[in-house]
Amino acid sequence: MRFSGTDIFERMRDTYANRSEPESARTMAKLYWRSLLVSIFFTLVVSLAYGEWVLYEVLHDIGVAPQTTLPPSPVDRASLNAVLSDLEARQDTYDALRSRPPATPLDPSR
Repeated sequence: MRFSGTDIFERMRDTYANRSEPESARTMAKLYWRSLLVSIFFTLVVSLAYGEWVLYEVLHDIGVAPQTTLPPSPVDRASLNAVLSDLEARQDTYDALRSRPPATPLDPSR
C-alpha cells in the first residue's frame, strides 16, 4: 500500500532527475512559478502587516502628551570658553610663525 505523500516525493525526484525532458521541464517551471507567487504573496502580507503595525503605533502616540522638559546641554559654558581660549592661542601662534618663519636648516652635504 502506498501513501499519497511518498508518491509526490517520488514524482518530484523523477521530475528533477529528468529535468532536461520537456514534460519535466514544464513541471519544474510550474513549480518555480508557483513558488515565486507564494513568496511574493507572503512578502506582500508581511509588509502590509508591518505597515499596519507601524500605523497603529503612530496613531497611539498621537494621544500621548509630548515631553515638555528640555534635555540637558551637552556642553557647559566653562569648557566652551576653555576650548575657545585654546583656539585663540593656537591662532596667535600660527600668525606669529607665519609672519616670522623659522630659519631653514643648513644642508649637511655642503
